[in-house]
Amino acid sequence: MMHNFIIVFLALFLSGCTTTQPPQSTTQNQIKVESPVTPAILSENKAADNAQSTIMEETSTIFGKTEFLGILKTSYVKLYFIDQAHPDRKFELHIGERMEQAIFPWQVMPVNPGYFFINLPVGQYHIYEIAIPVASTMAVENANIVFEVLPDQTVYVGTLKVKGTKERIKVGGVPLIKPGFRYVAHVIDEFEEGKRIYQKEFPQDDKPLTVRLMQSAPVRF
Repeated sequence: MMHNFIIVFLALFLSGCTTTQPPQSTTQNQIKVESPVTPAILSENKAADNAQSTIMEETSTIFGKTEFLGILKTSYVKLYFIDQAHPDRKFELHIGERMEQAIFPWQVMPVNPGYFFINLPVGQYHIYEIAIPVASTMAVENANIVFEVLPDQTVYVGTLKVKGTKERIKVGGVPLIKPGFRYVAHVIDEFEEGKRIYQKEFPQDDKPLTVRLMQSAPVRF
C-alpha cells in the first residue's frame, strides 16, 4: 500500500514541475544609422545601441560644414552629441585624422574637415562637448549647440566656425589637473555654396532641401 502511494505521489510531483516555455520570437528590428557616402561618421554608444535595438526609426540626412581655427586647428576634433528625446543615445563626430580607430569596438568613420553628410534618426540633437588632442590625452570643454533632423527632408545646418582663443589648465575632478581651452563658436549661412556641393555629391536625391541652421549658445568656462 505504502509502495503504491509513493509511486502516485512521485507521478503527481513530477507532473506539477513540468512547465511550458513561451515561444521565442526570432524577429528583431534594429536601428539603422548609415552614412549616405563616404565622409561621414556616426559612432553610436554601444550600450545605447543595445538598448534601442528593437526600434526601427525614420532617418534623414543633414549636411553642413565645420571650420576650426586658432588652437582648435589641430589633427582632429571630436564633437559629442545626444538625441534630446533619448539622452541615452550618444554619438560622436570625429573630424580629421583617424587616430583611434583600433580602440573602438564599433565602427567609427571620420569626417574630413569641410563639408559633412550624415544620416540620423529624426529628432532634435544637442552637441554638448568639444574635444581636441593634447599630448597623450584629450582636452574637453562643454558646448551648447543644437540642431534638428527633419522627416522626409535633407537639412542644411550651416557652417560651424569654432575658434580656440586660449589654452588653460583645469583643476578638479579626475585627473586632478587636466588641459582645457577657451573658444568662441558661431554659425553662418552658406547655403548656396553648400547646395551646389550637395547636389554634385548626390544628384539622385530628390528630397527637398531645407535650411535649419544650428543654434550656438555661449558656455561658461
